[in-house]
Amino acid sequence: MVRLKLWLDFPGENVAKLKEHKQNKKKLEQQNIKDSKNVMENEKSEIERLIVFLRETNTVLGALTCEASKSIDVYISKKQIRDNKKKEFDVLEKIPAQNSEEWEGFIRSAKTYGAEINPDIFDVNALCVYCHQPLKGDAIKLVQAYAQYLADNSQNEYLKAERNIEELKNKVLRINTRLFCSEAMNGILDKTHYKSNPLRMHFEHIVNAANSQKDVLIKR
Repeated sequence: MVRLKLWLDFPGENVAKLKEHKQNKKKLEQQNIKDSKNVMENEKSEIERLIVFLRETNTVLGALTCEASKSIDVYISKKQIRDNKKKEFDVLEKIPAQNSEEWEGFIRSAKTYGAEINPDIFDVNALCVYCHQPLKGDAIKLVQAYAQYLADNSQNEYLKAERNIEELKNKVLRINTRLFCSEAMNGILDKTHYKSNPLRMHFEHIVNAANSQKDVLIKR
């Protein structure tokens, strides 16, 4: 009877406070659930970003590795063809700086100039287009070697293969193997374990392997 009386005598103000307390507790629990859900969604987004980064890096490196292997084979082949062709022009070996762009531009300009001259007035096969003196002996062989050299495309093919190698190296250098890790990402990498090791260790191992592959491609 005493307990019942105490309950019946419970002030209405306290009853209102009790209801308010229950409502606040319910709201707080709902907010905690919502916050936990947001945290989980953020962590999921960070993990997905990490996976996309690793997959894209692996895909790009794999494609460039395959492309580099083919390009190196082409380069070696074109260089061998160019070197073999060059042996046919032994007379050119005596010319100073005969491997330079300036030298090649020099003989190409002579060819262009010779094509513009009226053959009835000037015989490019008998006279030098530069000094207009008669061609004799070794001079004739030299002019013929010039013409053969310009007609040969092996040097251009070699230079094209060489440029392709340089372009591939630049592509490799532009590959980004660094991922900005947010606070949430750092938390995931440190607290999540895979095969008894933190996920960060596995991530850094993969990134180091990618950097090593970049170095291999650049030095090839």
